Amino acid sequence: MEIQSAIIHFQLLKIVYNSSENKRTTRQIEPFALYSIHGNFLLIAFCRLRNYFRAFRIDYIESLEILSETFTPHNMTLKEYFEKYVKNNEYP
Repeated sequence: MEIQSAIIHFQLLKIVYNSSENKRTTRQIEPFALYSIHGNFLLIAFCRLRNYFRAFRIDYIESLEILSETFTPHNMTLKEYFEKYVKNNEYP
């Protein structure tokens, strides 16, 4: 519910994220969309740490804080995200 609100209102999120390799990082992200694949819910967001779009598994987010800072929405559709970042595996 908090994530959906942040997406709608273009609010920055601060998350503590535990990766699949069990690496813990604190990140500020610009949430873009939520989707489900293979029973996992994923948050697509622009990660300010990596300066790139990433998919974050919701169950790997240890804590989440909605910040007062807002961001300018990205001029991209969900279809364009999948075509550019997922289909071509363009992750740095």
